[in-house]
Amino acid sequence: MFQIKSGIDYSYFYFLLFWLVYSILSVFWVKDVLAWGKSLSFLVIGLLSTQIIYTLLDEKVKILKAIKIVTIFAFTTYFLAFYEMFSGNYFFVTEGNLEYYQEFSLLHSVTGFREPVTFFGNPNNYSLFLYFTFVFAVLNYRLNERFFGKLFFFIGAFLSIFLIVCTRSRSGFIGSIIFFFCFMFFLFLKNSALGKIKGLVFFIIIVIILYLTFGDIFDFFRDVITIDLSNNSEDSSDGIRKNLLKNGLLFLNNSYFFGVGLGNIEYYMRYFPKFNTGETTNIHNWWLEILVSSGILVFFTYFLVYFRTCYRMYSRISLTKNQGNIVLNTIFLSFFIGLIVSAVGPSSLIESEWFWILMAICFKGATIFDLKLNNV
Repeated sequence: MFQIKSGIDYSYFYFLLFWLVYSILSVFWVKDVLAWGKSLSFLVIGLLSTQIIYTLLDEKVKILKAIKIVTIFAFTTYFLAFYEMFSGNYFFVTEGNLEYYQEFSLLHSVTGFREPVTFFGNPNNYSLFLYFTFVFAVLNYRLNERFFGKLFFFIGAFLSIFLIVCTRSRSGFIGSIIFFFCFMFFLFLKNSALGKIKGLVFFIIIVIILYLTFGDIFDFFRDVITIDLSNNSEDSSDGIRKNLLKNGLLFLNNSYFFGVGLGNIEYYMRYFPKFNTGETTNIHNWWLEILVSSGILVFFTYFLVYFRTCYRMYSRISLTKNQGNIVLNTIFLSFFIGLIVSAVGPSSLIESEWFWILMAICFKGATIFDLKLNNV
């Protein structure tokens, strides 16, 4: 029933297949076989979900409908997020972390609210999900022709950004800003002279509204954009991340760049750390998670697939005259650029089922809005 065709449009699927085969072979040098098996099972889930999505969502209309369904579902998480922020009651947080989210997160909040988590385990993972939601909401806003439909998705996009700020996730917030500026920049280049003027006016109006609303924007967002890598203290989030990075690269080098194996980064962080990371063993970086666990060959292959996908979208923006295609390719290109930063903050994404599904939708969307499938 489910068949995968050959060709460049399926490069992401074949990359996952290659990653799976490589990871199976890595069983000969992993230290923690149980953790390896657990992560491997999630990689299988990612491959199968990608196969299903690539097979079923084989048309532009189907992709857009799937994105709309995901967006509306994502909006339902806002109810739980605001409930957590106002009440301090968390249903999906371990007892050991409950006090942090109920009291500490409120004291250090930039908005005056607690950090939302919902059922994503931690704020950084929820922030990445909100980044997907924000991009999808912008896409639906641009494609919707009805006033109330546009208003619905505009409010959803605004709430997504607000909740990202509430999570105090710097990667999620900075990634969203990168997406917004890339989106505006690419549209600005493609617009006519009149369109460029309108775009500049719109951008100036947005900046004025933000300034009048928040006053000193930098002070308001300082907590979510400031990164201090000079502090190596295990009590410092930036210091811990810096040492996680240094340990990870050391483990990679010691593995002769083959990688320590899926799920084994935590094992090495726990038993063989050269640099102090306190009790934190998860590397908290999607790109490093791939590089350190699976080696430079898998990472370089992923980079090629990622870069080639972005390049194809950029080429379509330059070639097509269809405004709808310009918007779609611009949104997805800006999404992949912003994701480079947004995926830095969360904990292990290999074990996040929702991430595999959304990434499959995005990679499929990035390849299906091609010139051969749409009018130029």
